[in-house]
Amino acid sequence: MTESVERYLRMFKALSNPHRLRILLKAVENVREEKTFHCEGKQETTCQRDHAEVYAIAPSTMSHHMKELVYAGLLTMERDGQRTVWGLNREGIHALHVFIEELDP
Repeated sequence: MTESVERYLRMFKALSNPHRLRILLKAVENVREEKTFHCEGKQETTCQRDHAEVYAIAPSTMSHHMKELVYAGLLTMERDGQRTVWGLNREGIHALHVFIEELDP
């Protein structure tokens, strides 16, 4: 029980920041619409630099937000040479969905 509470606390803490919430919503929207992202030929992923440009924030700030979403279990991170490739963590999204459904009386 304590582990699951901690997991959800990390998720909701990450999503309490407007930049992180927008980043996650955009990632989900793009996957839902089956848009393809490319970063060195990988699909359903994008580069941190691409996100920083979209949200008009510094790449270092973007890196911080992305790492928080990874820590929360909502995004995945993979190194590709000097680049960091981010993707949607479907397992984490599913867990969040199940949690929200359980709140419905």
